[in-house]
Amino acid sequence: MKQKGTGVFSIARVVVASALFVTILLLWLIGPPAVKAAAGINEQLNFQGRLLDSTGAVVADGNYNMQFKIYQDGNGILGGGDETLKWTETRLNNSSQGVVVKNGYFSVNLGSITAFGASVDWNQDTLWLSIHIGGTAPTCTPFSTCAGAETEMDPFKRLSSTPYALNSKTLQGLTASNFVQLAQGMQTDATATATASIAVNRTAGTGHVLQLQKSSADVLVIDTNGVSTLYDDVDLTLAGTENLTLTNTTGSNAVDLINLTLTNNDAGAAAQRGIVLTNADSTSTTEALLALDNADATASSLTDGIIITSSGVNNGIADAIDVSADNISNALNVGANTITGAGYLITSTATGLTVNSTSANLALQTTTSGDINLSPAGGVTVTLPSGTTDFNINGLDSDSNLIVTGLAGNNAILYADTSGIVKTAATSTGSQCLLSGAA
Repeated sequence: MKQKGTGVFSIARVVVASALFVTILLLWLIGPPAVKAAAGINEQLNFQGRLLDSTGAVVADGNYNMQFKIYQDGNGILGGGDETLKWTETRLNNSSQGVVVKNGYFSVNLGSITAFGASVDWNQDTLWLSIHIGGTAPTCTPFSTCAGAETEMDPFKRLSSTPYALNSKTLQGLTASNFVQLAQGMQTDATATATASIAVNRTAGTGHVLQLQKSSADVLVIDTNGVSTLYDDVDLTLAGTENLTLTNTTGSNAVDLINLTLTNNDAGAAAQRGIVLTNADSTSTTEALLALDNADATASSLTDGIIITSSGVNNGIADAIDVSADNISNALNVGANTITGAGYLITSTATGLTVNSTSANLALQTTTSGDINLSPAGGVTVTLPSGTTDFNINGLDSDSNLIVTGLAGNNAILYADTSGIVKTAATSTGSQCLLSGAA
């Protein structure tokens, strides 16, 4: 490094940089397998050199005024105009910061007086170091007034790759806290605050928040609105007796805690089902595949446990609930609860319909108004067990009538023939109740 001697101190233009070290980071090529990161780094550069005069002899010992600069870009030639000054550190005897020179050697920690901060972008490859010697005047300030000041070093000294280890604090301008480590190993977050261990905040653009791939094929994609797309079958396994709990926050609007939409766009697929619950083979008894429990003790009662609607304009629902498998003991168990409907129809498409009360009476009734009608396509048969079983019609009193609408007029009566069939016959005289010799 050359400088022209123009002042009282004819200091040589040659400054020999015997070593250039970076003390802010140690890169261990061989060392213990587990290395813990330091809490912070020493953001200073150690620079060592030797001052010689124009004859090659070492300069006199003393405290020298010096100024160091770092430029970015350019070709390293002073006055070229293509470089940009990024940082300046001035060491003056006037402020007890002069550089000690002994036997020509000196050593300084650049950045210890004027911190680099964000002024130097270590994330690029063209940085130059400049040195300016200002003699040993004890009180000069500013640096330009120091007697014997040499011209600025020309050409500059290009920083080698080692100082760029400063960039290990950032990668492409991002600090280590902005990255997720992909190494195979357990990472520990010992932060005592409530901040998230991993936080991703996308503030612009329409790209995905998260995109996971295997062999260049998407596996999981999460968009900026939280919509997640899975590109393969997903198995969710809860270890041991763990439970999966989904909880929504409070709100005044209608909230669907779980909203699953079956697109049904695969025309070549077999029957598609939205949710399938399968009880795998096990040695213990499963009480229920699906259990609904209203545990709300403060708000209004639950209106419906299950709501089945059909809002499609083309096709409705063939079976709202299908329990037609032949190995189901009870298709529906309502206990002592009421089945309520509005003009509903019970249809049996098999050999018949049996309504059976196994432990009490079977009652067909209308609680307000209306009739109970039997309108079969064929006949109506009431079969009573043999023995002393009676067919009773209760509730008739003086104000009640047993009406058989098929017996019109006053000349028709009921009778039982010899085979036990109840028939009607017309009498020859009105208002008769008995008939002798009916045929």
